Amino acid sequence: MNNAFRDMSIGLLFAAVFVYLLMVVNYQNLGDPFVVILALPATFCGIVTMLYVTGTTLSVPSLSYACAAWQRNRARRRGRAAGATVSRPVRSV
Repeated sequence: MNNAFRDMSIGLLFAAVFVYLLMVVNYQNLGDPFVVILALPATFCGIVTMLYVTGTTLSVPSLSYACAAWQRNRARRRGRAAGATVSRPVRSV
């Protein structure tokens, strides 16, 4: 059992490093992904607190609304309209 926990810890460490490296490539900066990763626990605490305050259960729609709110705030900080970053679906004729 100790070997399984050790292997799981190593796997989680490699996964975290891999995600960080992918974010570095995406942001083209070494500092920004580090800040984003460190802000995630506080974000999840805020989401869980608001779900408790509003009496909403943890579900796919509630998490999708949280992601949409995060994207909207991110767009506002960059000075864009809230829907400007979302592409329109392809319509078939």
